Amino acid sequence: MKTMTTPHYNQDAIVTNRLKKLEKIATPVFFAIPLCLWLAGGKTLALWTLCIWPLYCVTYLVTFHRIFRHYSSPELRKVAVMSNQHVFYQMSWLILVLISLLCIFLIFQAIE
Repeated sequence: MKTMTTPHYNQDAIVTNRLKKLEKIATPVFFAIPLCLWLAGGKTLALWTLCIWPLYCVTYLVTFHRIFRHYSSPELRKVAVMSNQHVFYQMSWLILVLISLLCIFLIFQAIE
């Protein structure tokens, strides 16, 4: 019976490693975006961060889901999404929600 679970275990370990690598790369790049924009063009160019971050977060979330689909069981998928191992995953959702709320607020301000 142990030999039957070994391929799934290896596949799950590979998926976990890929998600960890994605997290390691995505987080520093996320914080480097405004810094690079600020260094290149000052405050006015750094304001584009509000447009770039949501696109970056959506790209990260799509990539995360494409990778984590390869887990062998739905339980592992649920653990990957709900655990604290992938902090940038939750942070991406938070940023998307906050920027969406900001856009809604600005739309209502423009209407009034």
